[in-house]
Amino acid sequence: MADGDVVQYEPPDGWSPTGHAYGDFVSATKHADGTYTIKYDNGDTTNFGTPTVAKPDPNWRPDTGGANGNPWDSTKGTTEPPLAAPPAVPGGNETPGKGVHVISVDAITLYATNIEALLPTITSTITELDDLSASGFGAGYFGAANNFKSKVFGGANSANTATLLASTRTVFTEAESIIKSVALRCREIAQKYKTADELTGLDAEEFGRMVSGVKSKVDNLPLGGAS
Repeated sequence: MADGDVVQYEPPDGWSPTGHAYGDFVSATKHADGTYTIKYDNGDTTNFGTPTVAKPDPNWRPDTGGANGNPWDSTKGTTEPPLAAPPAVPGGNETPGKGVHVISVDAITLYATNIEALLPTITSTITELDDLSASGFGAGYFGAANNFKSKVFGGANSANTATLLASTRTVFTEAESIIKSVALRCREIAQKYKTADELTGLDAEEFGRMVSGVKSKVDNLPLGGAS
């Protein structure tokens, strides 16, 4: 017998024979779960009773010894990589441009270098979004969770570009493209106008025309596109 089994030679309370007479009863084996195995004089057995379900232990905790870390790290992206310190700019970081009244080749080149310093953070963020898309979200059978999953990740084919994840990724990829375009255009301008004298005639309107393509990209950033 298994641990917890007890044999008694009188019927348990509430028992009645099934396909046998009371006089056919031989013994009742009580099991640890509260059920009985009834034995009759011809060797037959029947089961009696409902298993007792143990109450869950409120102090139970899952074993995380073999876990590979927490993929839903709420701090991810805030320190990986750490944000670079603001670069030095003409006029100082508190009052950028203050005291600067002319367009300088060096200033244009410095601007290109400074905005390119944002690229590692943007690239890292795009990678994290792709990792999140690949890992997915197990919503189970909860309706609200599946609605949330659809808004963030999209439907079954994940082809909906109006999702939060897809539209956020688009903003970052567009920002990456804009930064590269601006930096390239600035260096082209600096290469064309190699001295401050050559830049004298380059007024704000002309400069605006030279970077109009980049400005259009900035104006058309899909901010707030997902509902």
